[in-house]
Amino acid sequence: MNSIKISYNPAIDGLRAIAVLSVILFHLKIDFFRGGYLGVDIFFVISGYLISSLIYKELETKKTFSFTQFYERRARRILPALLFVIIFCLPIAWFYIFPYNFKDYLLSLLSSIFFSSNFYFYFTRVVYAAEDSILKPFLHTWSLGIEEQFYIFFPIFFIFLLKFFKKYSMWLVLTIIILNILFSDWMSKNYFQINHYMILTRGWELMAGVLICLIQRRHNLNLNPISNQSLSFLGLILIFFSIFFFNETTRHPSVITIIPILGSMFIILFAKDYTMTNKILSLKPLVWIGLISYSLYLWHHPIIAFKLISHQENNYYFNNYFLIIFIFSLSIFSYFFIEKPFRNNRLIPKKLFFLILVFVVISLTSFISFAFYKEGLPTRFPKILKYIDERPYNISKEDLKICFQRKKNFCGTSSINNKKDSIFLVGDSQVASLSHILEEQLKKTNYNLVNLTFGNSCYYAVGHSQSDSFCTQDAQQKRKIEIYKKPNSIVILGYTSVFSSEKQKNSSLSSIKDLLNKNYKVVLIYPYVSYKDNISDVLKKEYFNNRNFFSENPNFILSNEFKTYSKNYSETFNALDSIQNKNLFRVYQHKLICDNYIKDKCVFNNKQNIFTVDRSHPSSYTGNLIVEKILQKLELN
Repeated sequence: MNSIKISYNPAIDGLRAIAVLSVILFHLKIDFFRGGYLGVDIFFVISGYLISSLIYKELETKKTFSFTQFYERRARRILPALLFVIIFCLPIAWFYIFPYNFKDYLLSLLSSIFFSSNFYFYFTRVVYAAEDSILKPFLHTWSLGIEEQFYIFFPIFFIFLLKFFKKYSMWLVLTIIILNILFSDWMSKNYFQINHYMILTRGWELMAGVLICLIQRRHNLNLNPISNQSLSFLGLILIFFSIFFFNETTRHPSVITIIPILGSMFIILFAKDYTMTNKILSLKPLVWIGLISYSLYLWHHPIIAFKLISHQENNYYFNNYFLIIFIFSLSIFSYFFIEKPFRNNRLIPKKLFFLILVFVVISLTSFISFAFYKEGLPTRFPKILKYIDERPYNISKEDLKICFQRKKNFCGTSSINNKKDSIFLVGDSQVASLSHILEEQLKKTNYNLVNLTFGNSCYYAVGHSQSDSFCTQDAQQKRKIEIYKKPNSIVILGYTSVFSSEKQKNSSLSSIKDLLNKNYKVVLIYPYVSYKDNISDVLKKEYFNNRNFFSENPNFILSNEFKTYSKNYSETFNALDSIQNKNLFRVYQHKLICDNYIKDKCVFNNKQNIFTVDRSHPSSYTGNLIVEKILQKLELN
């Protein structure tokens, strides 16, 4: 394979170093680097520039372009190191990621292998800047997805552009960039999630690199030394300003993203050999980091993620300094022993390369498919940890998006079916955790479930609200409208917290009485017991610190004082108990876990099951017990 090379500029590797270091420090949550995620955008500019320069030079030199050689070079550059990191991380995930999340993890690996991570993380509603996004070990591969999707289509576009519109190519690319920026800015205001992950809103950053190539090739910028010095240094200022002053709340990508993109463009265009910027970026340590930047980028995110997943954050060997050393060590190894050998077509010829590639991809895909089919291989962990990584609140991800990220909507497992009687489920996230279990049980009856739950302490009331409640007046009115469409139905009301005010208490009681007066059957689910710590985290820490913990401590139980619970909720209990009606049924969640296993204690696990998945949300095991009680009260079982 005769490769075409462009003249090497060490300053570009220095720019790569700044990009990858800013991303790493951002994910390590170093305060000064809250805009460090912009390192990815810098990579996009560099990639667009180098790829377009290679294509341009090949067309100039050979008067033709080999697509097969182009894609082979891309495969050699990207895949070996990526697959090595995936294979290395699989045993770690085996020990630390529980079955439900393991299934998600496996799908993320599959999407990474086939360069569709950006689509996967968008459709699974992963918010990149969210606090828990770092717990997705391969979330960072979304950028590889965008780059590779760009590489698939760009050569065809670029060759067409140079063949038929060469004279106007620079202006056409500039027009595309401007239109794409405007589109991206509009998307950032209206559809921020898809805006982050898609090539249609990120493509302009890669095209900015293409514009640099065309400017250099079509218009030789012969600026004086002072101009080159000033503009290249301005580029550095723009980049560091963005890294230090942007943060997770900055609307990005959008018009404001022009700042770091222009900074990158100025450096590549104007940082001549004699400029101070070029000399800074050409420093050997920065160039060296730039050379291994791809491996650094691949390794850093899974290593940081597994540190957090394994609950080793307080371990000396897992502090940031050790992590950085570990990340660099792995990156150096993969650069010299994976990246470089596989790029060398003399050392690893084309046929051998693709033979290895196909074998590894088929092997990984087969294992991923098997493990996914086996529900994440739950036998890897003790039975007591079975429910530990359940989907939050047993609610589907789509439902979570609806009822916990938008104030005006509800979770919804099904809508009203006029041919069937309805049971309305009203309450907060604790009650929502029962929805799928209840819906499944109701399939055996003549009832369909209408889920009107709403997260963050949306209390008992139907049609009532207060200004300081997350549960808005709009949400409550929507509940009332939906319920009153079906008179003489069943309404299940649940709420976890104590009444925050006299107004909230009164509106709740008034709402319950109003439903009863209109001949609705009402099931009251009394407040659930909460624990001071996250149950799942406590059990994980014990297990990860000592794999034999549960076999050595078979009677290990987490508990709270029952009297503390009784005292905290006494006013709520008294208020609810004051309502008397033949159509009112009560379900006491606390009776399932309090005073049954240990006298005067409310427990959160037994030898085989956990009753609570976090601090207060029932596990599916407990959810089934609660639903059973509800159906008993309604005589539906």
